[in-house]
Amino acid sequence: MSMHTTQEWHQHAHFNMYQAQHTHRKADRQQDASRKTHEDVTAENLTMYSELHSTLDQKVKISYRLVEKIQQRAESLDQSVKKTKQSHSDLEQALHDKEAPLSLCMWRMEQRERRPLREQVRDTVEVAMEVEKATLIDAQRKLKDSVRRTRACIQALEGKLEELKTDIQQKAQALSVDEMCLRTTTRSFQSVADKTASSAGFSRVSPSSVVSRRSTRHDVATHESSRNE
Repeated sequence: MSMHTTQEWHQHAHFNMYQAQHTHRKADRQQDASRKTHEDVTAENLTMYSELHSTLDQKVKISYRLVEKIQQRAESLDQSVKKTKQSHSDLEQALHDKEAPLSLCMWRMEQRERRPLREQVRDTVEVAMEVEKATLIDAQRKLKDSVRRTRACIQALEGKLEELKTDIQQKAQALSVDEMCLRTTTRSFQSVADKTASSAGFSRVSPSSVVSRRSTRHDVATHESSRNE
């Protein structure tokens, strides 16, 4: 025979039901808190992915423009090297062309020195030949100096051109890595976004939409803060 009365049994049953309801409500609150935490973490995760995607995308665009400008500079420098080499070739040709007139002038002066002693007078012809010789020698000196300086200029330009080519190669390699990271980030972001949208019943999410929504929330929060102040 039971030791409990009917009233005690009812009280015990009501207490158990109350405890169960209290536990159920507590579980509901915990579930709501867990769901909110999960949503917040997911939103923050999407935001971080979006910011990373935006940063990488901007970096890739800047790198493309930078590589393009360096390539244009390298092409311009290459044209300068070609023109300077042509100038160097023209100077060497001009220097070579001075050899024949100088040799002829020297030969004529030697021939005049072979004249009879009484004919060896300093006339206008001899003065003109001396002037011609001095002019040709001075021209050769200036041309040799120009050839030397032009050769040094070519070496300097070629050195700069090699530096630009190396810079282009390194930046192109870095750009390739950034593009790979951007593609990987885009796929990862879209995978997380699709899973989030699927579980929540939303439409497809894009990185730009996350940034836009975050900016909107920030503006609203700022506006509410201003109103409260």
